[in-house]
Amino acid sequence: MSKIKDCAPVIEKFKSRLSSWKMRSLSFGGRVVLVKSVLNSLPLYYFSLFRASSSVIKILESVRRNFFWGGSGSGHAMEELQVSFKHSFIKTIRRGDSTSFWLEHWIGIDKLCNMFPRIFQLESEKEARIADRVKARDNGVTFEWCWIREPNGRTNSELQVLTELIAGFPFCNCSTDRWSWSLASNDTFTVKKLSTLLESNFLAQFSAQDCTLKNSFDLWIRMSKWWGLHNFNPTNLKELLEEEDADSMTIRGKKLWQAIIWIGLYHIWSLRNEIVFQNKTWNIPMAFSVLQSKAFEWISSRDRKHSYDWLEWISNPSVLLTTL
Repeated sequence: MSKIKDCAPVIEKFKSRLSSWKMRSLSFGGRVVLVKSVLNSLPLYYFSLFRASSSVIKILESVRRNFFWGGSGSGHAMEELQVSFKHSFIKTIRRGDSTSFWLEHWIGIDKLCNMFPRIFQLESEKEARIADRVKARDNGVTFEWCWIREPNGRTNSELQVLTELIAGFPFCNCSTDRWSWSLASNDTFTVKKLSTLLESNFLAQFSAQDCTLKNSFDLWIRMSKWWGLHNFNPTNLKELLEEEDADSMTIRGKKLWQAIIWIGLYHIWSLRNEIVFQNKTWNIPMAFSVLQSKAFEWISSRDRKHSYDWLEWISNPSVLLTTL
């Protein structure tokens, strides 16, 4: 039996704790807490008895890494964002005093060591900076080479192409080279801006589907009309529970209305989970119809002192708010 097979229970437990629905419902901070406080302790029992092989450690680290950055085991939900982030840092060349002449991509279609490999082989200082090889003058640029041996034949032709390529580059002796971040308005990178970028891009696919009070407002309006409440315009949960028309309700009516609210909140949350985790679709009329039947089933089964008629429930339930 292989060592990886021996540790299969630990790996499976890792994967079960890092299911995709947990990844989708947690912020980056929540994922850090889960990874540190829970997952770090999972293998302790097994690994205190048996020594884990490096291949097992790599698998566990891969599972944790994919979970944190947006995967559920094999997927990479942040792949597109990672690509754009990688290419978002741009180095602006001025004097060339902090940029490698050969080993960094600053001109042309690739690094100069790849574009001109024969010339690069003749370079005695492979890590030379641009400022070491190119001097910007008022009337153009001059070159200061340091060869192992002088170029000749084919290498001399490559050197001519290289000098023509660099001759038209806009050097500036007035400032040093600097990095800029194209994803920020002022080209300045900060951790806060990166965090905002990750949250807005990575979690947008889930937040757009969230059935919160705001984007399910039409459902609440239907509920209020169903119960005959006319001044219904809540902006948060507190205002929702403290409905203005509640003053005209009896004690039983207030309890009924609050029960409807909590049933509605639970129903909306359940619909949200079906959309996010099961890729289901729903519309307001369908959600409202299901809410009516669920509320009737729940309240009629728990209120033993009163009887409820289904036809009256769906057509004129507001009479219940003013009766004892």
